[in-house]
Order: sequence, then C-alpha cells, then structure tokens
Amino acid sequence: MNSPDNKTRLQARFLIGVDLGGTNCRMALVDGQGRVCQRERFSSREFDHVDALMAKIEVICREFESAVRRSGGEIVAL
Repeated sequence: MNSPDNKTRLQARFLIGVDLGGTNCRMALVDGQGRVCQRERFSSREFDHVDALMAKIEVICREFESAVRRSGGEIVAL
C-alpha cells in the first residue's frame, strides 16, 4: 500500500513526449497517471536547419519544465 507521500511523489512525476515527423512536430507533457497536461504542435517544415528545429524543441521542453517546477513536480523522462 502506498503512503500519501509516495502517492504524491508519483503524481508529481512527469514526462515529455516528442513526435518528430517530416511535416509536424507534436510534443506533450504527461503526468504520472498518463494524463496529457499540455500539448504543443508546430510545422517541422518551417525550419531550414536541424539546429533551429532542435532549438524550438528545447524552448518548449524548458516551458514544460517551468510549469512542472511551479507545481512542485519533476520531469523524469523525455
């Protein structure tokens, strides 16, 4: 049986999912229960170079991270 502290820790864990395709990039912040908390979607074709695309993904990851930290949680996987 989980104590309240263990349950709270489990619920405060998040992961970031990235679906990078040739047309679109979709990203989601998912909680420990599998619920999607935030989503982002943008065209991967708008970037001329992979470095610019990766920079956009990094910015969104940092935005997700900021939201998670404000809630007292942590990101445990990407």
